Amino acid sequence: MKERPARKPYGRIVKVCEFSLEAVAEFGDDDARAVWRLAKRAARDFLRVSWINTAIVTAAKTDHPYMAVIVYGKY
Repeated sequence: MKERPARKPYGRIVKVCEFSLEAVAEFGDDDARAVWRLAKRAARDFLRVSWINTAIVTAAKTDHPYMAVIVYGKY
């Protein structure tokens, strides 16, 4: 695997949308994959119609006791 050089933090990062994984835990892994696909599709759609250059899709802890899939945009 090739390592990328460290990038300088130019630009600003904004939260585009957040998908909660709270209800997914009840139903299983297939629904979690569906949430990830939905987040990736939202990132692609946002890149197509917006002035954002880069989209970042990540899972992160929130203020609530459950995880969330968050889409960030960098411009």
